[in-house]
Amino acid sequence: MFKSLLKNIGQKFKKKFPFKYTLIPFFVAMLIVFSSSVFLFKDSRTARKEKLAYDIALVAKKSNNKQLTADFYPRENTDEIGELLQLIIDTNSYNRQNYYDYWGNSHKMRVVANGEGNFIYRFPDLENNPTMILENTFSFDYDDKQKYENCSLYLMNTSNVFSSTRTKHLFLNESDANYLVNNCPKYSGLSLSDMPGKTITMEYTEKGTVKEEEWTIANIVLANKLDDQLYKSLYTSYVIADYHVPLLPNCYSVAFDYSIGIVDNSKFIDHTLEKFINYEMRIDKRNLDEANNVFLKGIVNDFYKISQYKQFTTLSIVLYCLFSVTVCAGTCLFCYFLKTPTTSTMLVLSIVFFLVYLVFFTLSSVSSALKVLLCFNTLSILSIILLYLNSITGLLIAAILNDSKKDKGKLNG
Repeated sequence: MFKSLLKNIGQKFKKKFPFKYTLIPFFVAMLIVFSSSVFLFKDSRTARKEKLAYDIALVAKKSNNKQLTADFYPRENTDEIGELLQLIIDTNSYNRQNYYDYWGNSHKMRVVANGEGNFIYRFPDLENNPTMILENTFSFDYDDKQKYENCSLYLMNTSNVFSSTRTKHLFLNESDANYLVNNCPKYSGLSLSDMPGKTITMEYTEKGTVKEEEWTIANIVLANKLDDQLYKSLYTSYVIADYHVPLLPNCYSVAFDYSIGIVDNSKFIDHTLEKFINYEMRIDKRNLDEANNVFLKGIVNDFYKISQYKQFTTLSIVLYCLFSVTVCAGTCLFCYFLKTPTTSTMLVLSIVFFLVYLVFFTLSSVSSALKVLLCFNTLSILSIILLYLNSITGLLIAAILNDSKKDKGKLNG
């Protein structure tokens, strides 16, 4: 009974999809064409960028906050506070212009001091020395009076207590404020609401001399709200600080958080490359439990190499279009003269296409070290799809011409 059923199914399948063995060379040829086209774009800018985006995502997945943070340092030191101010203004403006690109993934750029955990500025009274997120404005969003305008953070008070000069002030994190109240005699007996207006000592070393400055606590950032956890997972401790810091070598940088999303990373690589190609890129390792320094160095090197690669030139586009048309015409002529069965040829052609796609997709998913990622990119995928559609088009044209030839023969008969 079962064997009979299988036999009937087999006969119906052969009747529906008749196959000519003379088509085997054609399918082998198409397998070679599809496979070869995958390698055409391995040296394109798109391929290199997507490979880098994949490598960044690999590291981000192993971090404690699912992000890889890069710090971009100006290559030339400056003693002009105005240049630091302009960088902050440009960064905040850029964030607002690209608000929807950053929505929900915390990819905003920020200017920081004490990047990479190299603490140029020290706060002796705090348990953990903070990274300073440098800002020039400290106003609130209009929609929410206690949400800080430049960062996704909530503040304890609806107004700030500034220093007399309106410089040298900061927003202290609630966790750090509680530590000061409970562990530092200077703040003993105070409540969190008493902290705004108090000062905290900052130390730094300039030309071998340790110097001190008193910074005013203008407000308290509420813990565990909005992006507070993201900053803590990277920096452990952080403050939102006025940009009037003493300008020392390598004292500030622009931080950017890449993510586990390859598509997002590709887009943001373009953004950061455009803005920071002349900056020095360093990876902040504080959120990385197991930092592979060789792999991270490769990411930095690949970032700068991307600009060396080009997208399509007009000539390459023309040549590829001619190649695609040739495939279409070749398929049409071959299938026309052999009078190939349309349905079975389309079926096997589709199997060849998906086989090529599946093999390269699997190889690219196994390991980036195989370099298959450079080949299996957006451009190569589009190329095999285009070649597949061209070959199907050629097959259909051949089928139409053969049907027309049959109809003419019947009329003449």
